[in-house]
Amino acid sequence: MVAASFVSGGVVYNPTDTTNFSVTSASPTLILTANPSSISAGQVSQLSWTSTNTTSCVAAGGWSGTKSLAGNQAVQPSQTTTYSITCTGPAGQVTRQVTVTVIGQSLTVSITPTAVNLRPGQTQQFVAEVRYNGVIVTPTSLTWLVTTPAAGTIDPQTGLFEAGSITASFPLAIRADAAYVGQSAFGRASVNIYTGIQIRGNVSGQAVTGLTFLDPKSIVVGRSLTNLTGERIELPGYEFTDTEEWAGRVAQMRITTSRLVREFGREMSAGRISGIFNLNSPASSSPMSGVTANDFLNPEGGVWVHRGDLVIDQTTFYNRGTIIVLGGDVEINGSLNYGTSDIRKDSFGLIVLDENGLGGNITMKANGQSIIGAYFATGDLRIE
Repeated sequence: MVAASFVSGGVVYNPTDTTNFSVTSASPTLILTANPSSISAGQVSQLSWTSTNTTSCVAAGGWSGTKSLAGNQAVQPSQTTTYSITCTGPAGQVTRQVTVTVIGQSLTVSITPTAVNLRPGQTQQFVAEVRYNGVIVTPTSLTWLVTTPAAGTIDPQTGLFEAGSITASFPLAIRADAAYVGQSAFGRASVNIYTGIQIRGNVSGQAVTGLTFLDPKSIVVGRSLTNLTGERIELPGYEFTDTEEWAGRVAQMRITTSRLVREFGREMSAGRISGIFNLNSPASSSPMSGVTANDFLNPEGGVWVHRGDLVIDQTTFYNRGTIIVLGGDVEINGSLNYGTSDIRKDSFGLIVLDENGLGGNITMKANGQSIIGAYFATGDLRIE
């Protein structure tokens, strides 16, 4: 058998018989980099890769999908992340990976509500929000506990709390422990357990007596704040005023009230309020008729004027408005509530002014569990 001659590397080969030759493909190569490899939360890192002797590339880890044989891609991880890429060629495949480290990663837990006032045995559902670098995430674990056992008990899985029997304040007694991506954090909330009356609104009186619990958003203003035995007490949100400052507040309130009565006042002869009271009822209906429709022609709310003593029994107020009592005292029995939970729609104010030395005082009986509204009395505001 005669074979053709060929030259390789300057050497002449004349094979005299059948000869087999094989060609070996070169191995694939791959380079993957991240620039920069360490970033702060919210910053960007640039991934770059190049390959040779390859026909396809696929990403995995912090990214995915088919990639070109060489290229660049910006990434913005919220946590430390590893990026991997595998490229395949005729002679096999090769994998490279790079890690982008996120510096200053933070895990936070916030609890809603942050503070709550409850009666013994009353329940409250707490909710935890977990954020990682400011982004809401689902934690790998979340456990609830009460750090002060006397405050009550809580379901460790659901966050449902039941108040204990001891009436006291328990600051930061509720705790939620969360874990995520190897980090842990906790949030806290406070509990007040009380009996008697809780006022959910601002209070102003020459002397405020017997107030033990106040909504965290409320403010009390007066010349003195004492318990029922006359001992001075301290409450968050209390503003003490001296005689001169209080006289100035009263004078300003008399001017404001005089204008309200003159321009908007609707006389109310009934000496007792109970059931449903529509603070902004249409002109054609009585505020105690049971009608809850709002008078949209009067967006600022109604102004009701009563002269002499007034008794307010357990009442639900609808819409916005103010009751002004001139020359009389007010006695409140039972709870006062709003008809809806929308404070932008329902708002109640009570102004009690003395005239000719008569009236100007507000008394709240202890059988009222919850009192809404804003109160101003030129005399004393007493909770019994």
